[in-house]
Amino acid sequence: MLGSVRVRTTLAATVVTALALVAGSIALLATVHTSLLHGDDALSKSRLRDLIALARAGDLPPQIDAGDGVAQVVDGTGQVRAASVNILGRPALTSFRPPEAHPVVLAVVGPDDNEHEHYRLWAQRAVTPLGELTVFSGSSTESVTEAVAAARRPLIIGLPAMVALLVLAMWVLVGRALRPVEAIRAEVAEVTDRRLHRRVPEPDTDDEIGRLARTMNAMLDRLEDASRKQRAFVADASHDLQSPLAAVRAELETRLLDEAPNGSAAAGRILAETSQMEALVQNLLYLARVDDGVLSDHSPVDLDDVVLEEVSRLQASTPIRFATDAVSGGPVLGSRVDLARAVRNILENAVRHARSAVELRLSAVDGVVRLDIADDGPGVAPTERSRIFDRFYKVDAARERGARGSGLGLPIARAIAEAHDGSLELADGDGGARFVLRLPVLRVS
Repeated sequence: MLGSVRVRTTLAATVVTALALVAGSIALLATVHTSLLHGDDALSKSRLRDLIALARAGDLPPQIDAGDGVAQVVDGTGQVRAASVNILGRPALTSFRPPEAHPVVLAVVGPDDNEHEHYRLWAQRAVTPLGELTVFSGSSTESVTEAVAAARRPLIIGLPAMVALLVLAMWVLVGRALRPVEAIRAEVAEVTDRRLHRRVPEPDTDDEIGRLARTMNAMLDRLEDASRKQRAFVADASHDLQSPLAAVRAELETRLLDEAPNGSAAAGRILAETSQMEALVQNLLYLARVDDGVLSDHSPVDLDDVVLEEVSRLQASTPIRFATDAVSGGPVLGSRVDLARAVRNILENAVRHARSAVELRLSAVDGVVRLDIADDGPGVAPTERSRIFDRFYKVDAARERGARGSGLGLPIARAIAEAHDGSLELADGDGGARFVLRLPVLRVS
């Protein structure tokens, strides 16, 4: 799941934004705390200066109006000379003796009516007509703590909700942004050597995705053009080679009739090679025709009749035994000529590799006609299974045994199956190779 660009992008954006929100929230709370503290400090220092001025003027009242804060004036013997209402009659908040030159700040725990509070006090010593006095002025840190806590609560609730909304928004936005890419991927996945005419959708934008789509279509144009030229070359070359090969074959057959017995062996070998070359050219020409989608007219075909006819034709020229007891009805819609060629190619491949027998099964189940052709040969090595349908590819076992296949029989059979909306696959067999041909069943309305 983490391999998805959409998931990775959403996760990365969420993590980065969540970290930014957390850092911003911490900075906000720190700013609120510092701002409130500086405000209280400014008020406390202002009150401190006023009290020192009153003391020096001899107008210090015994009861100080400190608002929500706290204030106290203590003489050199520790006697409280003046105090704010909330600590009136209480002993000195602290015995600390600050310098006279400038105020200093300190933290103390002191009374507040019937409770105890944590105070942040500013203290300064001054010489007055009343003697040497120490003046304290400060505020409770509880108000700052409560204000910060009040600001923290909505953040604790709101941040997860904001992150959840961010995840949803990023998931939707990234999905929408990647939708053209997914459309391009899906279309490219449908492009095969027989569907090179397909093109990816081009969005009406000049961004990276639009340029990617146009580049992909330009590449597909080049591939289609190269494929078209290749098929045209194969078709033209195969067509042009048929006539001279036929002439050579006719000449060799004539010479075989006229030559002396000692020369017939060489002419026979040349004739066999010519026949092999002629078959290869015919296969190339047929493959080019299939690639261009040129097939015979489709009509109802009994595939079981086609299979039994091809078995009968091959049985006369090979000692391999064919088991056809499991061949039942298989009505399909297609070209009888082309389907016969596909079945023939699969059977000839099975005969080339079988030791003694080829088993055939044909049935129509769930709207699909399935033909299984299995031989008792050495099978196909796992390393070669993926290439068995490549054109001109021959398995090593076939080369070792001197099989004369061109490597086009199975590719032609698969191309014919796909042209009939079917498939041809190599399935797991019991020792040998098992090929499975599937075609849509003929539906009678």
